[in-house]
Amino acid sequence: ERKRKAKEKVKSYADVVGSGTETSSEDEEAKAVREKKAVEAAVESGEACLLCRREDQGEYMLLCDGCNKGFHIMCLQPRLRSIPTGDWSCPLCVAVAEKEGERQKVVRMQEKEREKVRREKERQRKEQERQKAREAKEQAKAAEKAAKEREER
Repeated sequence: ERKRKAKEKVKSYADVVGSGTETSSEDEEAKAVREKKAVEAAVESGEACLLCRREDQGEYMLLCDGCNKGFHIMCLQPRLRSIPTGDWSCPLCVAVAEKEGERQKVVRMQEKEREKVRREKERQRKEQERQKAREAKEQAKAAEKAAKEREER
C-alpha cells in the first residue's frame, strides 16, 4: 500500500513539475525551428542551394542573376557540367520571364487592336464630317438656285 501511494505521489509530482522529458523535447523542437529558420535565411541569401537546402560545395553554387538564389549545378535538372560564364537565370526566373514575355505579347496585341479600333472610329468621324460638308454645300447650292429662280420671276 505504501509503495502504491509513493508511486501516486511521484506521478502527481511529475504532473505538477514535469517529468523533464517535455523540456528536452521542447528544446529539440526549438532547436529544430531555429535550424529551419537558419536554413531558410541561408537559402534566401543565396548561401544555400534552393533545391537541396545545403550550404556545402560552394564552388559548385550558381547565383541566379534574377532572384539572387543559390543553386548547385548538380541539383539543377538537367544538371550542368560546369559553371556557365556570363549571366545565368534559374529555371524559376526563366519561367517567369517567359510568362511575362507571353503577357507582354498579349498586351501588345490588345494595344494594336485598340489602336485599330481608334483609327476606324477616327476614319468614320472624318467621313461623317465630309458627308456633312457635302450636304451643306448641296443645300447652299439649292438655296442659291432657289434665290436665282425667284429673281428671274
